[in-house]
Amino acid sequence: MYLRYNAADRRLYAVDQRSSEIVFAQWQGPGSPLPSVFSRVIGFHQASFSAKRGFIARPPIGVAGVLIIPDGIHGTGTLLATQDGATWKLSGFRSAAGSGRARSVWACRSVEHSISTARLRFEAKGTVMFQVIDSVDASVHYVGAVPADPGYLDVNFQPALTPGRTYLVKDVLLGAIQDSFVPKQRFGDVTASISIQPGRGQLIDRHAKIGSQLFSAGATVTMSSASSTERSLPSQLWVAVAPGGQDPAVVMLPGGGAVLTAPDFIVPFDCLVRSGSTYGSGGAFLPIANDPGLIGTKLCFQVVITDRELNEVAATDVFCTLIGGVTQDGRRVSPPALNKPKRISHEHALRLFKNQATRKVSVHEALGSSKSAVRARKIRKLLLTPGQKKK
Repeated sequence: MYLRYNAADRRLYAVDQRSSEIVFAQWQGPGSPLPSVFSRVIGFHQASFSAKRGFIARPPIGVAGVLIIPDGIHGTGTLLATQDGATWKLSGFRSAAGSGRARSVWACRSVEHSISTARLRFEAKGTVMFQVIDSVDASVHYVGAVPADPGYLDVNFQPALTPGRTYLVKDVLLGAIQDSFVPKQRFGDVTASISIQPGRGQLIDRHAKIGSQLFSAGATVTMSSASSTERSLPSQLWVAVAPGGQDPAVVMLPGGGAVLTAPDFIVPFDCLVRSGSTYGSGGAFLPIANDPGLIGTKLCFQVVITDRELNEVAATDVFCTLIGGVTQDGRRVSPPALNKPKRISHEHALRLFKNQATRKVSVHEALGSSKSAVRARKIRKLLLTPGQKKK
């Protein structure tokens, strides 16, 4: 609640939480009953707002206006407003103390995002324009209005964003950054079995950089029923490496799922489901060599989950990101845009990944001797065969 009081003319200024309109009422100050009726501020007029009476007003340029209230119960500061017809709506507040940075009165968080779509959750306090911009070159990829009421907004990007790059959600009026996200490239939907419902593939975006020992990928899983004992579901992380950033070999299934048909290597791990619960998760670490030639390399994954007792197989979608660079203090740097010349050969990239850990199994090298590779071939066959048990 934004509440300001000016003792000079005994006016209490507030903001209507439904409409975000600036309203006022006469008030005698602390100790007096709060007013129950407020009137709308219909404009910045010198007769009503003057420096002599404790207010400083500037006529708006375009749609922006500034109202400075130096005497307040909760501190002093600047109310930033936008004009909506004959009324003014609050769009931000800049405190007189501290750094003085503008703060939007709406908040946003990206809850799901890919290179083509994003779902943004807004805590809206007024109709304000926002942009989705590239953090590297500041190019604008979307312009829209903050919803009048809190909720979700689905955004479509044309052309598509670059996977692995950082994008910012920016308040157009104040220039304040509300959120940032790193989109993944996704192919298809999850492929569920009768008992296993996997979630979409996930990875730790901030660790997708050269020299990272903490990069990992995995998925959640929901079982159709709980078990009295802890369950460990044998799983595999299929990995395809594309130094040139090209798309992986993917077969789309009739039910909407997808299969990564030519992974370069696989990493076995287990999805753990606690006793008494239907929910579980699992993942595998994939350390990235500290080689600048890997910057811009596309990594594509698919998580395959099996239940040997039920003889069922399920899989996530196919999901991809790009390897970024790193600053001297260890922060991730967004990779370059797609369609750039590759810096490293496919064979060299595979050797770098294979040298980082011993649990990776090359599908091409161990077709007959590796149990994991044999299982991968069988799983691919099961996923690609029509008529499998699916929900």
